[in-house]
Amino acid sequence: SINPQQVSMSLLDGQSGITRSLIIGNSGVDDLNWSLSIVEDSREELQWEFSTCGNTGRYGPSQGQCDSEYGAGEVTVNDGIQEWTVPYTGEYTIEALGAQGGNSGIYSGGSGAKKKGSLVLQAGDILNILVGQTGENLGSCNTGGGGGSFVWDNMESPIIISGGGGGAGDGYDGN
Repeated sequence: SINPQQVSMSLLDGQSGITRSLIIGNSGVDDLNWSLSIVEDSREELQWEFSTCGNTGRYGPSQGQCDSEYGAGEVTVNDGIQEWTVPYTGEYTIEALGAQGGNSGIYSGGSGAKKKGSLVLQAGDILNILVGQTGENLGSCNTGGGGGSFVWDNMESPIIISGGGGGAGDGYDGN
């Protein structure tokens, strides 16, 4: 960007996800005294967490629910699937948790699986995210299993899959 007092530019520093902002400023005097500053901005600690956006049941959240949860424009929702655009090129660690199965009286639903992996993503890549929901609690009868959580790319290639836990039954835990 440029204006009469300042020229600035953000420079991507390789694949590390670190940018350096180069700012050259003029104090406004006639003999054009310029100063130079370089500011590093590390993006290594940024985290994004995706959820059911408060939705329950077997269908995914709506656009309005996700806008309320994350803020407008963070994801695009299509039939309950959250589409997220990768903001920076770099290495990302993705962790997926399958949802717990439903409880039945004194019996507990099984825990969902937990999977984690790292990969390099490019700025502008689109990830499709389906967050599993907890199985339905039905009191003293059999209950629903927890939903799996899935992340795949725009070429429909799976990146990470984590299964949901089994629902508890009448007389047993959902292991």
